[in-house]
Amino acid sequence: MKIQTEHIEFELKNELLNLLPEKAIYWSKESALIVADLHFGKVGHFRKYGIPIPKNVYADNLGKLSQLLANYSVTKLIVIGDMFHSHYNNEIEVFKKWRLKYPSLVIQLIVGNHDILKDEVYQSLQIDALKTHAIPPFEFIHDPADMIETDNYQLFGHVHPGVRLSSGRRMSLTRPCFYFKENHGILPAFSDFSGLHILKPSKKDQIFVVGDEKVIEMG
Repeated sequence: MKIQTEHIEFELKNELLNLLPEKAIYWSKESALIVADLHFGKVGHFRKYGIPIPKNVYADNLGKLSQLLANYSVTKLIVIGDMFHSHYNNEIEVFKKWRLKYPSLVIQLIVGNHDILKDEVYQSLQIDALKTHAIPPFEFIHDPADMIETDNYQLFGHVHPGVRLSSGRRMSLTRPCFYFKENHGILPAFSDFSGLHILKPSKKDQIFVVGDEKVIEMG
């Protein structure tokens, strides 16, 4: 088991990736930050229907993204789907103000099932909305159900992967994780307001558990 504070280095298809406890990947060769399932607007959507969700959840996620952009040399933000959640609401207005702080940042969104905003909204936010996106050796697609025939290693979101850790004393803990199989990988949901789909990995799969301040590779 390898433990490294702040991030863990992972070589995938001869590319060095930093897996971050903020549930993101930093790809230094491309100066790219890769995330999935931000779900901006989800808090507002739930509160609209009377579900009591703390307002600071959205601000915390946006602040976390700002901190990553400050900590790493990022020129490109790749979002593997569900950047936004459902229809336009006030959180999108907050995001619009945030976007103005980073005018040179390229944002490439692989459109997910919750990204249903009008095309002109993405254009006004200077977001390139794409169905799939390839930067060899990787191919970015939101939903694993949409896996394609390609020589590239496919990276997905959508699933919100997690694992259940047991202490052997009838106690267990669930945590988000990075999940890598032979020909594809799944990123954890960036949003702190999202559930987990508990995976049952095989011995060949590589799992990196996300802790509060570090990423741990499961042996």
